[in-house]
Amino acid sequence: MGWTAVQNDWSLSFKTTLLQEYVDAINERMLVLGVGLLGNLADGDDAADIATIWSAWQTKLTDNAVSFLAATDFDGLTSFTFFTVSTWLAAAGIPDGFRRVPTSKTCRVSGVYNSGPNTTTITATGGTPFLAAHVGCKLSVLSPLWPGDFVITARASSTVVTIAGQCSCVSNRFSIMPDDWTDYNDPAFVYGLASDGDVIGPWLLADLQAALNVLWRTKHLAGVYGLTTNNNKQGYSGAGMPSWAAAVALAESNYASDLTTINVLPYTSYWGSRSGGEFSCGIGRQKNKVRFTTPSSLKCDVDWYALYRQRGNVANGNGDFAAHNVGEYHLWLVDPGVTANVVVSSALFGSLVLPVACAEPGEGVTNETGYELLSPDEDMVAVARWNVAGGFEYV
Repeated sequence: MGWTAVQNDWSLSFKTTLLQEYVDAINERMLVLGVGLLGNLADGDDAADIATIWSAWQTKLTDNAVSFLAATDFDGLTSFTFFTVSTWLAAAGIPDGFRRVPTSKTCRVSGVYNSGPNTTTITATGGTPFLAAHVGCKLSVLSPLWPGDFVITARASSTVVTIAGQCSCVSNRFSIMPDDWTDYNDPAFVYGLASDGDVIGPWLLADLQAALNVLWRTKHLAGVYGLTTNNNKQGYSGAGMPSWAAAVALAESNYASDLTTINVLPYTSYWGSRSGGEFSCGIGRQKNKVRFTTPSSLKCDVDWYALYRQRGNVANGNGDFAAHNVGEYHLWLVDPGVTANVVVSSALFGSLVLPVACAEPGEGVTNETGYELLSPDEDMVAVARWNVAGGFEYV
């Protein structure tokens, strides 16, 4: 779902329409994490309320960004990478943090203010020069909103500037405004969480959009969905085969008929052993559906990843893979358009394409490769791609 475009014409009139869009987008992400939600905006809420709105929104995202996955594709990887705060901001294109325009500058104001156009000068206290790079930029003297009340008409890198504009009272605080608010590196910006007194401008929404746009993937461990659909399939070569190739060929040939249902966890594997120079090979599959639970029933696509493990030099090839060599995650199945808190796979785990045969075993050695689901474990992982504002979209 896309965003309403951020406009230069910034107005409080957007507070219950434009701004609520951001409350909803943040709350969608908190729902999928099971985290407390932000309160909705209401007529009369002040969009210039830094603590209640801007700082609260930025803090909520900063605290929870680390619960979202950083990568988009995990096929062939050995682990799942989550965002850190720094990698999240970098991925969002705001590496130094959220942009701020503070109103912490103080000045002495001379001249007469009235209800009509007026030109006057201001002098910065403490002898601090104004930024020469900002000749012609906007200067906000009274309103915390952007655009401000005044426009600088002439100045240099000195402590005195001349401004022209209109206002109804005198203020001794002002902000140097960005020449181009769309430029993240404009010298007027400082970076961090919004603070009291900051100017409220369109850069706040642009940075929120960027920060939200990369937060839409979560990781979930999958467990067995009952043991009622088990379907066991085996293929053995038997002992005494003269070569490893012959043992594998016979096992694959015998891997033809579905056998009786048995009450074990699902798996798919090859195993092979060698004794006295003779080989044996076995292929096994136990099928069952898997599932995971999420706090939200928002629409998502689910990518199921199975962990492919290998082991060697063991006494018995019939065991679990959990304590064995760490392998790679392989994409098993994609379930699109899921809208349920409890997500059940549409196919049976254990019906994965069989991995290549394990390596030829040495004398007195049993090798094994394959997939196996032990619950709860990292053997089966579901990555949810959430259909949220600024995130994954259905086309």
